[in-house]
Amino acid sequence: MPSRPFTRPAWVGVTLAMIALCCLAAMSGTSAPAATAPLVVSMAVPSAVTLTNSCTNPGAYRFGTVQPGTPATTTTTPGSNCRFGFASSNDSAMLRIGSTDASGTAMNSGFSSMTGGEPDPDAFTGVATSSASTAYAVRHNGQFYRSTDAGPTWATRGPGVPNDPAGVTAPYWIYDIDVVATDPLRVWAVGSGGHVYRSVDGGLSWERITATSLAGMDVTDVAVVDGNTVFVAGYSGTAARVLRTSTGSAATAAGVTWDIDSALPGTPTVTGLAAADSSNVWVANGGGVGVVLRSTNGGSTWGTLTVPGVPNQLVDVDLAGASTAVVVGQGGIVRYSTNATAATPGWTNRDTGDLENFRTVSTPTASTWFAAGLRGSLYRTMNAGANWTRIDSPVQGPALEIDAWDDNYALLAAKGRRLASTTNGTTWVVRMRGAAGSVQLTGVASVAGTQTVVAVGEEGAIRRSTDLGVTWTGISSPTSDHLHAVASSLDDGRKLYAAGANGTVVRSVDSGASWAATAATGTASELLAVAAWDSEVAYAVGRSGAVVRTVNGGSTWQVMTPPSSAILGAVVTVGRDVVVAGGRDGLFYRTTNGGVTWSPIAPPGFAYAIRAMDIVEGTQVIWAGKEWSEVVQSMDGGVTWSAKTGTGVSNYGIAAASTDTAMVSSYNKIVGFTTDGGATWGATTFGGSNVDMLADVDAIGTDRAVTVGGNAAAGQLLPGAAMPDYDNDNVATDNDWAGANSLFGVCLQAVGGTTTPVWGVDANGTCTASDSDPWRAVPNGLDKVATTSGPGVAGQVDLVWGLRPALTHPRGTYAAHVTVEALAPNV
Repeated sequence: MPSRPFTRPAWVGVTLAMIALCCLAAMSGTSAPAATAPLVVSMAVPSAVTLTNSCTNPGAYRFGTVQPGTPATTTTTPGSNCRFGFASSNDSAMLRIGSTDASGTAMNSGFSSMTGGEPDPDAFTGVATSSASTAYAVRHNGQFYRSTDAGPTWATRGPGVPNDPAGVTAPYWIYDIDVVATDPLRVWAVGSGGHVYRSVDGGLSWERITATSLAGMDVTDVAVVDGNTVFVAGYSGTAARVLRTSTGSAATAAGVTWDIDSALPGTPTVTGLAAADSSNVWVANGGGVGVVLRSTNGGSTWGTLTVPGVPNQLVDVDLAGASTAVVVGQGGIVRYSTNATAATPGWTNRDTGDLENFRTVSTPTASTWFAAGLRGSLYRTMNAGANWTRIDSPVQGPALEIDAWDDNYALLAAKGRRLASTTNGTTWVVRMRGAAGSVQLTGVASVAGTQTVVAVGEEGAIRRSTDLGVTWTGISSPTSDHLHAVASSLDDGRKLYAAGANGTVVRSVDSGASWAATAATGTASELLAVAAWDSEVAYAVGRSGAVVRTVNGGSTWQVMTPPSSAILGAVVTVGRDVVVAGGRDGLFYRTTNGGVTWSPIAPPGFAYAIRAMDIVEGTQVIWAGKEWSEVVQSMDGGVTWSAKTGTGVSNYGIAAASTDTAMVSSYNKIVGFTTDGGATWGATTFGGSNVDMLADVDAIGTDRAVTVGGNAAAGQLLPGAAMPDYDNDNVATDNDWAGANSLFGVCLQAVGGTTTPVWGVDANGTCTASDSDPWRAVPNGLDKVATTSGPGVAGQVDLVWGLRPALTHPRGTYAAHVTVEALAPNV
């Protein structure tokens, strides 16, 4: 033991502000990561060093929204700023600070861009049936189609929607279509920008119907009651309206008058509209939890109905007569009322048991219903929801609308450029699709130590990239079954397994360049997730609690004990025989004997499906995401779990990069990311229509990821622009704060206790955005800030952070990762 003993350094990573840079078009700030909680480290040696972090006030580390060209600082109020205390029990101590990655600039943006992907998807957004054989469909770009033979053949109808009054065809989306049952030539359609259209010749020509009060709104739904009565609904921001015409049979726009035009109560987001007759009309209110809106006087007045026991949003409604209503929503919610016109309707739980986010429902009769969800799940009941049958759907992407004419004939429109139909109610066939190669990709895995990434999807699709997702190549697949997930082995990333429908598993031994079928797994259940411990041992899980295992690289498979009858949608391997699976019942299941027996584990705060899991390679750190936005983490291989802050998006995929860093992918084109252990989450939204949904994500290190989704959209998430450090030009005499360059820096505002500063202290204690204050860059290496003189002497340092983005600096979300360290003795 040295005569002057010392401790190993105690350190805490401090994540600073996530800043949203705005141009004139306001871009809201992303929630900033919280500072790390106070940390006290004690060592079993004669000297102990402590470091406390009081940088917990958001104003001390968050800038919020910052305008380009405008300087900003965090709070300078003593005690509310970034304050660090440090001391040693029997020696002098020093405080050091530096950039966590020890290279480059301290502040960088989060994920900000994606490369790769396919062209405009032209997704099918609406379908309508007018008989057991005649139907219409529309793509979002306004192209209409008609079938008179129940779907095998379709004819393009007309040139699409007409120009708006200004003569602009413009990127108006068409959201919905409906047809007069007694006159299949009369068709209505609605779309963005307040657009309402009508055709009286089966879609050969279209006229724009004026609806002044809907100008600028997204008109999302149309409900045709008969040749005269039509309802349309739209919303924008906090405003929503429903209009009714009782003269819809007129041949010219001038003949259409809106006899009812009413504002909806509250702040609804209209996601479903249904009308039983000219009086009884319903709106599914996506803006509220468990809420639907109802009118019994044609829309003149509206009542708000809360459906009991529904914790999520209700997103669609359909009526089988004036008194029978069915509503569906997130988390597999289905509710049924047989007295829908009563002042307080009664509701019956008719959930399917699959905790899917249902998007659309159609009730051709009081007992026959069809429902479909955001991951293409498709269900049918013949007894008013008492029993449901899950139907093998050819659509793997988000279902947008389903319309059934009777018990057997129905149409399904989906984002993945898919239009499917059935003539017997159970067997569905793709009737139209997008360009060749446009499939839904649902799983992605990277090959460790290389730039190779592999993605899999519907119809057995396999895509491979050797440049981290910038460009992709189609790979020959040994199966046409939908492949839901792919995983690389932990000991040899060249060995990959992909699992999917009908109990199918395929394998690659050359980093995804070629694939071969494995032996039969022994189950016909749909396998939704796969994980490989090494090149020989792999597990796949799926519906009805299915678990299969191979211990010889796929040469044979063994059906293991189902941990429950719940759908298993996620799995990770902690060891050869230690496996954790996640259920749609909100429980984890853990085995230590390879799946012979399982123990259920209830994570904190989980009420619904566990959708995704990932393990930090080489550790026992597991991240898991729920159907909606909750995230939990285990530090001990799934034995115990702790809740994290919700991501704010529906978690489809999750990537565990480290104990502190994770990413989630979402159906609404969002990737969420955390760098502070899940305390806070940033988000990146991908614009454009070339991505329908982001079904999965895989981390490549802690600052890069690859995500995949609809229409074979697959791309690499790139770190954005850096915020250069203060005085980045190394010219001490210029006026940096008033200059033209972006900059980020730190100022030592004050010291407390018996502290000797090493850095310069601000003379007036203000740390304003002024060159007269002692601003400096965050050091790339750990640099001494202040010291104490001896044993038990308390040191205290107050820091303020400042920045100024240049007028030309890219807008985005930025974060600095800084390490603060207390060390004894002072040397």
